Amino acid sequence: MSDDTSGVNRDDNELEVTRLRPRGPYEENSPVRRQCFTARTRRRLVIGLSLVALVAILLGSQQVIRDPLGQMVNATLIPTPRPTATPLPTATPLVPALATPRAPFTMATPLPDVTGVPALDPAPSSCGGESPMLDAAGPPWGSKAVGHSPVVLSGFVGSVATLRLGPAASATAYDWRAPYTRYGWPAPIGLVLQSGFTGPVTLSGYDPRTGNPLWFGFIVAGNWGAPERILPTYLLDPAKPPVPAGGATDTEVFWYGYVFLPGAGCYTISATWPGGGWQALVSAGR
Repeated sequence: MSDDTSGVNRDDNELEVTRLRPRGPYEENSPVRRQCFTARTRRRLVIGLSLVALVAILLGSQQVIRDPLGQMVNATLIPTPRPTATPLPTATPLVPALATPRAPFTMATPLPDVTGVPALDPAPSSCGGESPMLDAAGPPWGSKAVGHSPVVLSGFVGSVATLRLGPAASATAYDWRAPYTRYGWPAPIGLVLQSGFTGPVTLSGYDPRTGNPLWFGFIVAGNWGAPERILPTYLLDPAKPPVPAGGATDTEVFWYGYVFLPGAGCYTISATWPGGGWQALVSAGR
């Protein structure tokens, strides 16, 4: 038998392999090899992932535990400073403490339109308080005043500080009959300031029985009659007075005016200015 060697010399020790099937591109990943690779590494992967998860859990739990412990230690060793209480300064009143009315103040509203003149009783002989009377000072001339320097209010008569109303007031009114009005009965007064005093003065008053405020109005000397402006709280600034002064002497400057009262009774009148003030309980009636 002859071999077809195609003329190629062959050594007896050489082995010729022919008709081998070429390896496919995915031959290396055959089911047998893939199964051997997965079986070998799966255990390693499971163990490695388990270790990583365990480490992550331990680190997370340490952070959770460390934060509250750190807060407790900081709160114990480093207490939060508390603000130091600073006492508020005590306010110094500008004016002396005045008596509190026995009834709350009400809105300052005029009386209803006058349809008739109410009866007017005599003035009370005493109001249960002390209102020191000063010597004659300012208008209405011949009257006395209450208060103290540098501000006094004149227009009072009698042994008790009394304001005359009705026909008794007409005799001392400034060319006005002083009739009953929707603000009450007008009683002539004079606001007297010490010469050289420049502080603004506020006049106010009220009825202790009801808390209703009193009304004030001042007139220009020579323009006699009813006041043009009637207010429950009257502010008079000597530097810019709402009406010019009615006159002056070497020691005082004065204004002509009225206080309006609802009827006979006892009333509280006050004068205040920067740094001082006074309050007087006075009587009023026919």
